[in-house]
Amino acid sequence: MAQEFIDKPNSLAYWTQEVVGADGEFKAEEWQALGELGILDTEQFLDAFWTELEKIDLDK
Repeated sequence: MAQEFIDKPNSLAYWTQEVVGADGEFKAEEWQALGELGILDTEQFLDAFWTELEKIDLDK
């Protein structure tokens, strides 16, 4: 899923819908949390996304 978003960052709305519904359920709490993130700018989201990915230590 992450690679799909990285390849097509302009699909942010569709990608987030796919992530939220990945478990086959769309819970009100998930939509509320997503809305509270305030993702309005794809570039800003990508910057934060890459920052978080860089923190992951894959060698553990």
